[in-house]
Amino acid sequence: MSDRQEKVRKLIKEEVAKELLLLGLPYMVTVRDVFLTGDLKNAEVWVSILNGDETQVLEDLNKNRFNIQRIINSKIVMKFIPKIVFKIDHSGEYVEKIDNIFKTIEDE
Repeated sequence: MSDRQEKVRKLIKEEVAKELLLLGLPYMVTVRDVFLTGDLKNAEVWVSILNGDETQVLEDLNKNRFNIQRIINSKIVMKFIPKIVFKIDHSGEYVEKIDNIFKTIEDE
């Protein structure tokens, strides 16, 4: 990843996280990571949810996607602003399952 891509990735991650806080959603959503395409035209924003139904959260995020996109467009000066797509990050659940497996093995 180039320096420019890394800077854009970090900026999108920070700005999306700020906007999610300002939305006042009834559940806790954390921005885990942002993946950009090589041409910087698309960004996958991976989020984790602490309390809430995944389908409802994704629906709410997608309802607010254009507002978030508009705010990011005003804060980033680029020829093409990445189009944001939200995805649910399940890595925390996988880590927990693997930890439980290791604990079970240790107990035997």
